[in-house]
Amino acid sequence: MELKTILTLSAIAAAVVTTTLAVEARYALDADVEQVAMRLDAKIKADKCYELQRRLWALQDRYGPTCGDRKSTCRAIVADMKRMGC
Repeated sequence: MELKTILTLSAIAAAVVTTTLAVEARYALDADVEQVAMRLDAKIKADKCYELQRRLWALQDRYGPTCGDRKSTCRAIVADMKRMGC
């Protein structure tokens, strides 16, 4: 083989390898970002559920298990919890 042919084939092989690595890195990064976003969404939901439950417990501690004169507030909190799937 001629030197020119060898250099051309080497350049093509290097371009293919470089392109493959670049594409792999790009899509691997997208998958990582998607996973982090899903974990963050789950964490935010869990924090909101915990906060709603904490508020409900605080009202029940202060006004009794039936929430006394704050029934509408307790019902709203329970409805929010059901809506969020807590």
